[in-house]
Amino acid sequence: MESSLRLPAYTLAKAAAYVKVRNVTVSANIDNLFDEEYFTPSAEVYKEVAVMPRLPRMFRVNLAYRF
Repeated sequence: MESSLRLPAYTLAKAAAYVKVRNVTVSANIDNLFDEEYFTPSAEVYKEVAVMPRLPRMFRVNLAYRF
C-alpha cells in the first residue's frame, strides 16, 4: 500500500520595483503577493510524512545611497 502525502496545488507570485534618483536607490519586494497558504515537505528525509507551512506575505524595502 502506497501512502504518499498529497499537497494541494498553489501559485506563488512575487513583485519587485525600484527607483533610482541620482545617488539614491529605493527598492521594494513582496513575496507571496496574494498571501497564498501553501505547504512544502519539511526536509528531504521526511518528505513522505511531514510538511511545513510556508511564510505568509512579506514586504522588504531597501534604501541605498552611493557616494
